[in-house]
Amino acid sequence: MSTKRETTPTAEKKTTVKKAPTERKPAVRKTKPVQEEGLQTTPAAEAKVATKTARKPAPEKSGPPVTRVMAYVDVGLGNTLFLRGEGPGLSWESGVPMQWTGEGCWSWSAEAGGEEITFKVLINDQHWSGGDNLKVASGDTASFTPAF
Repeated sequence: MSTKRETTPTAEKKTTVKKAPTERKPAVRKTKPVQEEGLQTTPAAEAKVATKTARKPAPEKSGPPVTRVMAYVDVGLGNTLFLRGEGPGLSWESGVPMQWTGEGCWSWSAEAGGEEITFKVLINDQHWSGGDNLKVASGDTASFTPAF
């Protein structure tokens, strides 16, 4: 009786490629401070450590309230919008120039003095806008489109 031998394919040769050594950065270990025996921390020292490790929120801008007037109008190149009225820094006899902020917007602002502001806008401090006088409460913003 003959026996059959099973043959397996011969193993392929494995080739290895050596990689060039790379520089390693030294490992950084994070450690917690260890309190030595017999030493006590004060609440002030603990607060100082907590302050350094905790993220502080951005401080809120706290200032006096501001009253704003925003006029959306195209007065033409070379012209300026002026504001006349009653309130902080305003009079009916001469106007205060408004600031061009871009995108067809003119702006004026003043610290709120607790009083309501009554106003009207003029082109080049000469041509009055139509309609009634406008009002804005102290600390508020009035946005409008004047008609000339």
